[in-house]
Amino acid sequence: MELLMLGVFGSAELVGKFAITFFAVQAVTVMIETVTTAVLPGVGSLLGKGEMEKVRQVRMEGNLYSWWLGLSLSVAVIVVNQSFVAVWVGEEAFAGRLESFLIVVLALQLVVLKNDSLLINLALEQKRKVQVTALSIGAVFLLSALLVPEYGVVGVCLAGISGRAMLMVFYPRIINRFLQQPARPAVEIRRWVVSATFLVSAVFVAEHVTVQGWLTLFTTGAVTFLVAFALYYLAGMSAAQRQLAKACNGEGDLDLLFDRSQYPAVTAILASNGFKRLESKLDRQFPGIEDYVGFDVKSGRCVHLQAHYCLVTGQALIKNYHLAVERTLLQNLVVHPGTGVKIPDPQAEAIIHLVRTCIKIGGSKIFRPALYRRMMADAAEELAKLESAAGGTGFEMLAQLFPS
Repeated sequence: MELLMLGVFGSAELVGKFAITFFAVQAVTVMIETVTTAVLPGVGSLLGKGEMEKVRQVRMEGNLYSWWLGLSLSVAVIVVNQSFVAVWVGEEAFAGRLESFLIVVLALQLVVLKNDSLLINLALEQKRKVQVTALSIGAVFLLSALLVPEYGVVGVCLAGISGRAMLMVFYPRIINRFLQQPARPAVEIRRWVVSATFLVSAVFVAEHVTVQGWLTLFTTGAVTFLVAFALYYLAGMSAAQRQLAKACNGEGDLDLLFDRSQYPAVTAILASNGFKRLESKLDRQFPGIEDYVGFDVKSGRCVHLQAHYCLVTGQALIKNYHLAVERTLLQNLVVHPGTGVKIPDPQAEAIIHLVRTCIKIGGSKIFRPALYRRMMADAAEELAKLESAAGGTGFEMLAQLFPS
């Protein structure tokens, strides 16, 4: 599309520079699209069976990891793209750093849109997709006619980014409506803020990077990709996302809450998956809590799982209070973005954490002031994370948990 607009409203020289600068970006885009396309045939099967919950989970996981991979590769391309063009055909064919940055943004938009675009096709919602796409193409054409004669490659990139921005607004709405999945503006805003920070930082780094030779070029690109990949894990994903992802991968304990009536089914499922029941020491046994250990052959990890059938709490090493809110929690679950695991409503989790903290601290302020200060600091940090995820006041959830 962009090449066509440059050909119509620009010149052959602009077309050539855009094509050469876009080459590495296009290779990255094709790589990510190959991974995405390999996953989606399974989604078609799930849609055919009407298993919408699993489709929602796959979509969230696909979007998270596509964005993670796409952004990391985009940062690497921005850093080495000028050197790549210089080694390949000569630096005079490079469109410019700003142009390279905007071309990468265009490609990242494609990566973000790809999953929802294919899902819309599988869901047979093509009519709305065609209408929105037609409006987007019309906007790109008009903006290109205005901007390309004056600004060249920058103009066509701005036109393309504007047109795809329309798709990024309407494609998710179409598929959210079909899957009956609520929008997650906080998650999207976090992603875009982190992504913008990464991409702008990559532009500044690129100004100080000059690579000569293919081996050095690919080494620099690989190192940049790995650094961006690790940094996005720390900055682009919330602490809760990282913690749950680790738990799902067998790193740390996995605590699961079940309804008491599910006990026979839970024990049967755990046994069929190779989990063995453990007996904790007598002073570490608590009512309504059972310990299991399992072994994952593929990863070679042991998994510790705690099955909770009631919520008990108390001071350190003592569980002498029962919070009879299990059913309310289980009736207000939300799907965790990124892992697809059902977790408690963030507002409910924040309220329960506050109640447990008050019980746990007890009289330590008087008798053990140092321990009290440390526990308060840890509790405040955890509560801040939960409040950030929850949003709102939580009054409605408070009334459901503790109606009296």
